[in-house]
Amino acid sequence: MSHESEYFKFEIGDIIRENEVIAWHEKSPLIGMVVQIQRNHYKFYYSVDYDSQDRLTILWFGDSYIECLPSDLVTLVSRP
Repeated sequence: MSHESEYFKFEIGDIIRENEVIAWHEKSPLIGMVVQIQRNHYKFYYSVDYDSQDRLTILWFGDSYIECLPSDLVTLVSRP
Protein backbone atom coordinates (compact mmCIF):
# COMPACT_ATOMS: atom_id res chain seq x y z
CA MET A 1 0.00 0.00 0.00
CA SER A 2 1.22 3.45 -0.75
CA HIS A 3 -0.17 5.21 2.35
CA GLU A 4 0.55 2.62 5.04
CA SER A 5 0.37 5.16 7.89
CA GLU A 6 -3.31 5.90 7.09
CA TYR A 7 -4.37 2.24 7.26
CA PHE A 8 -5.95 0.99 10.48
CA LYS A 9 -6.35 -2.77 10.81
CA PHE A 10 -9.63 -3.67 12.49
CA GLU A 11 -10.06 -7.09 14.08
CA ILE A 12 -13.08 -9.31 14.65
CA GLY A 13 -14.70 -8.36 17.95
CA ASP A 14 -13.70 -4.68 17.79
CA ILE A 15 -16.37 -2.31 19.04
CA ILE A 16 -16.82 0.52 16.55
CA ARG A 17 -19.01 3.53 15.86
CA GLU A 18 -20.06 5.31 12.68
CA ASN A 19 -17.85 8.24 11.78
CA GLU A 20 -19.22 11.67 10.91
CA VAL A 21 -19.42 10.90 7.18
CA ILE A 22 -22.37 8.51 7.61
CA ALA A 23 -23.75 9.37 11.07
CA TRP A 24 -26.61 11.57 9.92
CA HIS A 25 -29.81 10.23 11.47
CA GLU A 26 -31.34 10.82 14.89
CA LYS A 27 -29.95 7.56 16.37
CA SER A 28 -26.41 8.52 15.39
CA PRO A 29 -23.77 7.51 15.89
CA LEU A 30 -24.56 3.82 15.86
CA ILE A 31 -22.33 1.51 17.91
CA GLY A 32 -21.58 -2.03 16.76
CA MET A 33 -19.16 -4.92 16.62
CA VAL A 34 -17.03 -6.19 13.73
CA VAL A 35 -18.13 -9.77 12.97
CA GLN A 36 -16.32 -10.42 9.66
CA ILE A 37 -13.49 -8.84 7.67
CA GLN A 38 -12.53 -9.08 4.01
CA ARG A 39 -8.99 -7.71 3.84
CA ASN A 40 -8.11 -5.38 0.95
CA HIS A 41 -11.59 -5.71 -0.57
CA TYR A 42 -11.70 -2.15 -1.94
CA LYS A 43 -8.86 -0.83 -4.10
CA PHE A 44 -8.22 2.78 -5.08
CA TYR A 45 -5.69 3.33 -7.84
CA TYR A 46 -3.47 6.38 -8.15
CA SER A 47 -1.23 6.07 -11.23
CA VAL A 48 1.08 3.15 -10.37
CA ASP A 49 0.29 3.10 -6.62
CA TYR A 50 -2.89 2.00 -4.92
CA ASP A 51 -4.53 2.06 -1.52
CA SER A 52 -6.85 -0.60 -0.23
CA GLN A 53 -9.47 -0.82 2.47
CA ASP A 54 -11.03 -3.70 4.28
CA ARG A 55 -14.72 -4.54 4.00
CA LEU A 56 -16.17 -4.86 7.49
CA THR A 57 -19.34 -6.74 8.36
CA ILE A 58 -20.82 -4.98 11.37
CA LEU A 59 -23.52 -6.05 13.80
CA TRP A 60 -25.13 -2.81 14.96
CA PHE A 61 -26.30 -2.88 18.55
CA GLY A 62 -29.76 -1.60 19.45
CA ASP A 63 -31.33 -2.17 16.03
CA SER A 64 -29.61 -5.59 15.74
CA TYR A 65 -28.96 -5.53 12.03
CA ILE A 66 -25.89 -6.38 9.96
CA GLU A 67 -24.27 -4.07 7.43
CA CYS A 68 -21.10 -4.19 5.30
CA LEU A 69 -19.03 -1.01 5.10
CA PRO A 70 -15.56 0.11 4.04
CA SER A 71 -13.25 0.39 7.03
CA ASP A 72 -12.76 4.15 6.65
CA LEU A 73 -16.42 4.81 7.55
CA VAL A 74 -16.08 3.63 11.17
CA THR A 75 -13.94 4.46 14.18
CA LEU A 76 -12.60 2.12 16.86
CA VAL A 77 -14.26 2.50 20.27
CA SER A 78 -12.61 -0.43 22.08
CA ARG A 79 -10.77 -3.65 21.41
CA PRO A 80 -11.26 -6.82 23.52
